[in-house]
Amino acid sequence: MLGSSTAASIVLLLIGFYFGQKYGRGIDSSHQGIPRDAEAPSSASAAMLTHAFTALNAGNYRQAMSDFRKVHETQPSMTGIDYLISESAHKAGEDDLAIDAAGQAISKNESVDQARLLLALINLNRSKGKDQVVSQLVDPQLAAENEIKNYSAAHPADAKIYEIWGDLLRSEGSYRSAVDILHEGVVRASPEASRDVLSAKEQLARLQNEKAKSVPSLSELTSMSGEQALVAALASLQLHQSEEAAVFMEKARDSYSPQVFRELLLDMAFDDYRNDPLIKSFFKQGNSPRVSP
Repeated sequence: MLGSSTAASIVLLLIGFYFGQKYGRGIDSSHQGIPRDAEAPSSASAAMLTHAFTALNAGNYRQAMSDFRKVHETQPSMTGIDYLISESAHKAGEDDLAIDAAGQAISKNESVDQARLLLALINLNRSKGKDQVVSQLVDPQLAAENEIKNYSAAHPADAKIYEIWGDLLRSEGSYRSAVDILHEGVVRASPEASRDVLSAKEQLARLQNEKAKSVPSLSELTSMSGEQALVAALASLQLHQSEEAAVFMEKARDSYSPQVFRELLLDMAFDDYRNDPLIKSFFKQGNSPRVSP
């Protein structure tokens, strides 16, 4: 059964659906829902957008939310801002505001697919929390899965959806299916940063499906890629070799960009090891706190 923290981590994967290309996300430009005559940002709005996206990518979600709301106030007719407010609000733990802003995006026919997906995942997250509704007309898990499938069918070039889909499958224990879905994302991902995240998550899912029997030798460390080091760190943790895990994790940190490494540290494969005394410092330094209902 999907736990609330796991569901929250899945929703946290929704960074940058709308303007993701600005910071290296693999996005299918055909789905962004921007009309040809969309109003361009003013110089003031452009400056605030830059500040907002910088905050969003740094994990400063409340600041990003505040900046996007300022853009909306400064230039209310600018397309797509409602969804960005919704996304950053959720990451800041303001789900009521996120739901309202996503509804505004849908009512304006802007970023509709992204907003519908975000709403479905927020609902799934809430359904597993303390305020779980006993009876719902539609099963939240089924609704989320349907939105993911619909989105991937409508936007096959958007690799990010495969990360969300793969993690949902993993949260259900369907590691083999997750490997297949994540591999689809690896094949489709562009640019490199998205591919790096998906490829690493595919390998982590493989280790969840079939746990490590041995740990690579530390003598191989200098020739390892970031992905190999990250996988070696998980293998070490699975085999209770925390000292080796810390060495491999340090190599992975030094091999990835801070943004990619931060995202990979959110991966659920590490959930059982976050409090390990020799490894927890990596999660404190490189990871943003999860949002819970």
